[in-house]
Amino acid sequence: MNLERIWNHLVVELEDNGDWEYTREGIGVYEGRVFLVDLDDSGESSRELLFVKEGLQVHQVLAIGKETGRYVQDEEGSFWYNWDIDGDKESARSFREQVGISN
Repeated sequence: MNLERIWNHLVVELEDNGDWEYTREGIGVYEGRVFLVDLDDSGESSRELLFVKEGLQVHQVLAIGKETGRYVQDEEGSFWYNWDIDGDKESARSFREQVGISN
């Protein structure tokens, strides 16, 4: 999907909790289904939407992300993409499995 259209469907944009705080990932809703999308600036104008298991809501994806370490939540309640575990294959596998995405 074209990146401009994706922005219209995003509910949450997750910056990393590293020094630069780059926008890494988005969670949105398209045609009633929750999706994840890579928002890291790759220069590409379109992105693949990764739809989660049917029935999952955005807040549930955030909770699973927090539980698996993919996301962290600060004292104010904001969620961040957890840069500290970037590349941790076990955490990534657990998150993907629980939200129902295969790649």
